Amino acid sequence: RFLANVDQFPMIEPDGRVVFVYRGPGVDVALGGDIAGFGNKPRMQRVPGTDLFYFVARLEPDARLSYAFIRDFKAMPDPLNARKASVTGYDDEMELDFGDARREVSWFAMPRWQPPTHLDEPDLSRRGRIESHTFKSAALDAEVAIDVYLPAGYEKTSDRLPVAYIHSGRMARDELRIPTTLD
Repeated sequence: RFLANVDQFPMIEPDGRVVFVYRGPGVDVALGGDIAGFGNKPRMQRVPGTDLFYFVARLEPDARLSYAFIRDFKAMPDPLNARKASVTGYDDEMELDFGDARREVSWFAMPRWQPPTHLDEPDLSRRGRIESHTFKSAALDAEVAIDVYLPAGYEKTSDRLPVAYIHSGRMARDELRIPTTLD
């Protein structure tokens, strides 16, 4: 009866505690994603004699996190949370993965979270461009592709510009929206 009267999952308490709840089949249930980092998947506690699992965390009041339940070593979004996102970079057990497979996860935000303004679409005059280059890697014995972001007005300046090397390729471009942030 208690769960039927809860209007939002995970449950966010006024003191900053967040209660993740999973109810259903499973022997081993853990929590993966932003909350624990790669390789750290805290086990959810089972209420003895039931199919109810829970995990409690204390989070910053402006946090926004993506997560998934790992039920018997297979990731799944939270069935009680309607907020879903599609991400790359995770395998079936929510471990770091460099493949292109997309995975559905859940997300939630603490009460003081505000959407970041650096992800708003910039004016056309502020948009940079991406140039793709390939080179032969002796170490890999293969052609390697790299993408280079060039800011708006790059061709009109002789100034030396700072350089940032960002790994994760497509995930950085698509999921993290690095080009929009740089614009």
